Amino acid sequence: MKDSLKKISFALVVFVLPIFTLLPYSPWVMKGLHRDSGVFLYVGQQILNGGLPYRDIWDHKPPVIYYVNALGLLFDNSRWGVWTIELVCLVISSLLAYQLIKKHFGDFVGLIVSTLWLLTLVFVLQGGNLTEEYALVFQFLLLVMFDRINGKNRSILYFSVGVFSGLMFCIKQTTIGIFLGIIVLTLYKMFGKRQLFLFKNIFLIILGWTLFPAFWVLYFYIHGGLPNLLEAFYYNFVYSSQNKDLLNRLAPLITGIEPLTETGFFQFGMIGYILLVMDIFLGKDNNKWLVNLLQLIAVTLPIEYVLVSLSGHTYKHYYITLLPMLSLSSAYFIKVIINYCSLVALLQSWLKCGKHTV
Repeated sequence: MKDSLKKISFALVVFVLPIFTLLPYSPWVMKGLHRDSGVFLYVGQQILNGGLPYRDIWDHKPPVIYYVNALGLLFDNSRWGVWTIELVCLVISSLLAYQLIKKHFGDFVGLIVSTLWLLTLVFVLQGGNLTEEYALVFQFLLLVMFDRINGKNRSILYFSVGVFSGLMFCIKQTTIGIFLGIIVLTLYKMFGKRQLFLFKNIFLIILGWTLFPAFWVLYFYIHGGLPNLLEAFYYNFVYSSQNKDLLNRLAPLITGIEPLTETGFFQFGMIGYILLVMDIFLGKDNNKWLVNLLQLIAVTLPIEYVLVSLSGHTYKHYYITLLPMLSLSSAYFIKVIINYCSLVALLQSWLKCGKHTV
C-alpha cells in the first residue's frame, strides 16, 4: 500500500501536474499568442526559411530560444511542437526537483514542495514559451550536479556545471544565479578556508562555461551575423540601464514578488531561508552533503534577487528563476515543521507514559 502511494505521488508531481500546468497554454486552449512567444515563433519560422537571427530578423534575446522554437516548428509547422518541448522540459524539471528534495527532506516534503512550485509557476508563466521557462530545467540540473560534487568525478561535475551554465547564459543572461552562487561559494572555501586546491575547480567551471558562448560566436561569425549578435548583446545592457533610480531598481524586489505569494510558496521559502541561514551559523546540521546545499541556497537566493531586479521591470515571468532556490528553502521550512511536530508528539507520549507510571 505504501509503495503504491509513493508511485502515485511520483506520477502526480512528475507527469500529471506539469501537464495541467501547461494545458491552458496549449494551442488547443490558448488561441492567441503573448508578445514574447509570438516573436520567438516568428524568428523560429524565419530560421526554417533560411534566415539568421539578428541579421535578417532583429530581436535582443540570446540565440537559443529562437532555435528551440525552430525545432518545435519542425513538427507539422505548428505550435504543438513547441508546446511539447515545453512539456518535456517541465517534466524533467519536476523529476529533478522531486528527486533532490526527496533525497534530503523525504517523500512527503518532496510531494508538497513540488506541488507548490508547480502551482506557483501558473501565476508567472504568462502564456509560456519563455526563456526563463526553458532555463528552469538546467537550474534544477545544476543543483543536482552540485549536490553530487562531494562524491567521485568532481572534475567532470565542475566542468559540466560550467557547460550547462554557459548554455543557460545563451538562453537568458539573468538565469545564471546558481552558477554565480557556486563560484562565490567555491571562492569562499578557497580563500576563506585556505583550500587553494579548489582553484582547479574554478578553472574547470569557467572553461566549461565558455563552450556554448564560443559556439554561438563562431556560428554567427561563419554566417556573417556576428556584428548583429554583438549589437543585440550590447542592447541588453542599454535596456537594463534605463532605470537608474535606486527606487526603480528595488521595485522588482517588492512589487514583483506578489505572484509568488498567491500559493504561500514565497512565504514558506523566505521563512525557510532565514531558518537555514541561522542553522548554518549555529552549525546545527552535521550532514556534509546537506550543509553544502544549504550554503549554496544561502549564497544564491540573494544573487537571484539581484539578477531579477537588474532591468528594473516587474514582468511576472522574470521570477521563474527564483523557483528552484525557493523550492529548497521551502522544503527546509516544511521539514523543520515536521520535526517540531514529531518532537511535540514524542514529548506528549512521554508525558502520558509518565502519568500511567505514577
